[in-house]
Amino acid sequence: MVHDQLGDVLQAFVFKQNSCWNLARIEQWSVESMLNERAPANETALQRKLRKGSLYEGFGAREQYLLTPYFFELAQRIDLDAAAQGSAEGAVRAVVLGYSGMSPAVPPAQIEQLTSTYAEVNADAAMLLSGFYCHGGDDVSDEPCKDPGKAESTLQQAAKRFDSGQVYSVLGSAYADGTWGAKDQPRALACYQLAADKGDDEVLHTLAYYAKQGLTPPPGTHCL
Repeated sequence: MVHDQLGDVLQAFVFKQNSCWNLARIEQWSVESMLNERAPANETALQRKLRKGSLYEGFGAREQYLLTPYFFELAQRIDLDAAAQGSAEGAVRAVVLGYSGMSPAVPPAQIEQLTSTYAEVNADAAMLLSGFYCHGGDDVSDEPCKDPGKAESTLQQAAKRFDSGQVYSVLGSAYADGTWGAKDQPRALACYQLAADKGDDEVLHTLAYYAKQGLTPPPGTHCL
């Protein structure tokens, strides 16, 4: 398989085995027709690029092809290019793909640059940046948080800025687990309740779990 840098054209060399392997044919593939078929009205070039990245990521996610690694790597490369052109979504997707292990790991310095660039406009970027301050790019690390002050401050600022149920939930988990130091269960419960109030349905299971133990958000305790 040979492809151009951003996956506009893919060229596949198809071999057949007889007494030895012989080149049977050369195929050229393009996703342009698929992109054209489903193009939303007034779509920008950057939005189209992100859609192309999603398309390749979808091909990879099926895990039905020998080319699965190529598809994930192409998706990440396209996302990084979109991030360089101003896309917060592209930055987030590129970092997450790297963490997934399905495409090359993004270097730590680049993770910080990508997430810090968009942390003030994208909640996912802010949450990734907070995590980065703890694990330094190794998202499966069991080591204590490297910079708990920065990690906590980044997530608190994101909660205030975006008023997002998901961010409040992540904040609650950090306090419940003692990610940044001592565990703070009352504050965690306050954050979980705020997450539920903001429409995060998944956190309802967490609140129900604590309620069975007789634990509810204490009056007067605040998340932020």
